[in-house]
Amino acid sequence: MHIMDFFLTLIENMEGGTCKEEAISQPVMREKINEVKQKWKGYKMKYLEENETIQSKVPLLLEKLQQLDIRKQALSDTLGRFTAKKQEVEEKIRKEVKKRQEERERLQVQWEKKKSCLDKAVEEVQARIRQCKDRIEQLQQELQTWSSSFEKLSKQTNKQAELHCLMKALQGIKIKNVTDDDMLLEVTPQALIPSSEITPLELCVHWNEEGELSLSQVGSGIFNLDTIVQKPLINLKNALLEIQHSYISQAELVSEIQRLHDKYAIDWLQEERKLRYLKTSSAVYVLSIEPGYPANGQIQLLGLQGSDGIEESAVKPPQENPSLSDWLECLHACSEV
Repeated sequence: MHIMDFFLTLIENMEGGTCKEEAISQPVMREKINEVKQKWKGYKMKYLEENETIQSKVPLLLEKLQQLDIRKQALSDTLGRFTAKKQEVEEKIRKEVKKRQEERERLQVQWEKKKSCLDKAVEEVQARIRQCKDRIEQLQQELQTWSSSFEKLSKQTNKQAELHCLMKALQGIKIKNVTDDDMLLEVTPQALIPSSEITPLELCVHWNEEGELSLSQVGSGIFNLDTIVQKPLINLKNALLEIQHSYISQAELVSEIQRLHDKYAIDWLQEERKLRYLKTSSAVYVLSIEPGYPANGQIQLLGLQGSDGIEESAVKPPQENPSLSDWLECLHACSEV
């Protein structure tokens, strides 16, 4: 490129006229020519070196090209085999698809025939099901009627059987009246203790719609069933026996309280075993009765409600072991309040 540039510049200078020719001297021209020769030799040596390098690499490149040709041929052969195999597989797939399509069409025809037969069979079965449902509804109505009758009969039978068992197991308990849902009983202590003067205890047994039992006391009385009877009532026999035992075990105390109840304004607190005596509207005595009274237990004056205080010795009966009657007579006659 430098040589070409030099010659082009030289030609331009020559065409520029005689003035330019005179400006260029012979020494300068020779110096330029020598410089160009040196550059030309340098370029030539560089060219020869690079040409030698290229010539040394040509056999290696030719060998690589030959290997590439071999690989190309191998790939071409492989591609050919793959293409042939692909065509073979595609042909098999096409034949299989066609075969399955024909099989599908054949099965579709068979299915349509069977479906038609099944539809007719389903219609016949549905008609029979409707007939069966109508018959079942009719039978259910009849069964409900019979079941209601049987349930009433069963309740009556169970009630009669239970009453029969109770009559055998219980002494001193009389059945006064029986209805569809209630039974009136009377606990008579005189059946077990002939000398007892305690008033008979009246009880009512009730059956609800679910057949569950409940037990309650008829009228008001000093005997409290809530501490004895559990709710819901499961075993009527055991409950009646427990009530009878508890009522008779307190026969003397209850009998005495019943006699005094007509004479004094008293209130018996069974759970606390306390007796409240209302002497006036503002004075209420509280007596505590120990278990075992009158044989072993004692009676104590707990206090006077409505008063600032009262000495027990001032109102204590003169007897050594005063009874409940003695205490009430003493309190009634007491002038402390």
